[in-house]
Amino acid sequence: MTNQFLTDATTLRSFSTRYAARTGTVEQMRRWHVRAWQLLSVWQHRRRDRAVLRSLSPQAIHDFCPRQTEADAEMNKPFWRA
Repeated sequence: MTNQFLTDATTLRSFSTRYAARTGTVEQMRRWHVRAWQLLSVWQHRRRDRAVLRSLSPQAIHDFCPRQTEADAEMNKPFWRA
């Protein structure tokens, strides 16, 4: 399984290195900030979803995930993993 955090962090690092190597323009800076904001937004969404999953009763979890081990694995993942 690919570690999404490393993939996202590597993408950001690569992009910021390329950005720093060139003469920065306003558009390049805007794109970098948009990408960083998108990544933070995805992480926040995952954190919120997993918190909601942890708050559900075992019966509610069983309605959409018959195996408790799968639900436990998903709710205990860090937010940076997909």
